[in-house]
Amino acid sequence: MERIFPVICSLTRLIVCFFVSVNLSCSKEVSPFLKKVCSDQRRNSYYIVVQINNDDYVVSNSYFNYILTKEGILGDDEYISVVENNIVNGINFVLDNKVMEEYHLRNNKYISVAEISIYAWAGKEEFIRHYFTDNHTLKDPYQKYETAIIYQLFSWEIPCWNDCETGTLMIDYNDD
Repeated sequence: MERIFPVICSLTRLIVCFFVSVNLSCSKEVSPFLKKVCSDQRRNSYYIVVQINNDDYVVSNSYFNYILTKEGILGDDEYISVVENNIVNGINFVLDNKVMEEYHLRNNKYISVAEISIYAWAGKEEFIRHYFTDNHTLKDPYQKYETAIIYQLFSWEIPCWNDCETGTLMIDYNDD
């Protein structure tokens, strides 16, 4: 079994690289927003929304990079282009249960919240006014909806991250 694991990792990496090289030729254009969030490797990097095992997950970009490189799925040098391509083209990452459990990814699965959808329907300005303070930090009572809020912000291409000192969700948004 110990000899098979490196072979499986190598095959997984080969399949991912082949799939990406085939899809890069027909991929959609990557937005400046996506380039910004996918290239951010700070400790408290921007959040991204990725499809893993056919579900949407909200995860910090640097943490997702750490997982994929540590597991030998992608190298640091190919991470940004692969993740951008997969997000733009709706391509699914496949991670086994061991990886999902070890890195606690199941905690970040997107689950629709009716209240979030209602305020999202009202528009960006109203959504931000309702959930965020004037200095663009998430209001305390809404932290329980953080994953759904991040998912909505990502769909509007509004970058967000957790402040390194307070842990509070913050947005990079200019309403001008």
